[in-house]
Amino acid sequence: MPAIQWEERFRVNVDKIDQQHQHLFRLFNSLQEAIMEKKGQDALAKIVDELVEYALSHFATEERYMLAYEYPALPEHRREHEIFREKAMELQQRMHNDEFVLSLEVLRFLSDWIANHICASDQQYSRHFNDAGLR
Repeated sequence: MPAIQWEERFRVNVDKIDQQHQHLFRLFNSLQEAIMEKKGQDALAKIVDELVEYALSHFATEERYMLAYEYPALPEHRREHEIFREKAMELQQRMHNDEFVLSLEVLRFLSDWIANHICASDQQYSRHFNDAGLR
């Protein structure tokens, strides 16, 4: 599975969010690299922990903006974040309990979620925020 590269199509034109998205890409690519290099479960768990923690912090940023700028689709967007949070925490718990976690399963979930969420859901708030003057 190739690394995911930041492209203009991922940009939501809100500097802070775009920077956070780029950091999520870097963390994902670090995880993929660690898997390819056959690093141990502890090393993988550390990267997954960092990625999950950062994603949750990022969600909080998005949701604060959505509240402040009265984004009408906040409940639906928040639900998508919750779905990710539940799945990510389940994978995280399995890793910490030394349960077998298929590396491809983790990568596929994260890459699909990142691409689908940023390209679809996050693009929907871009115009709303930009029209309100948030950049």
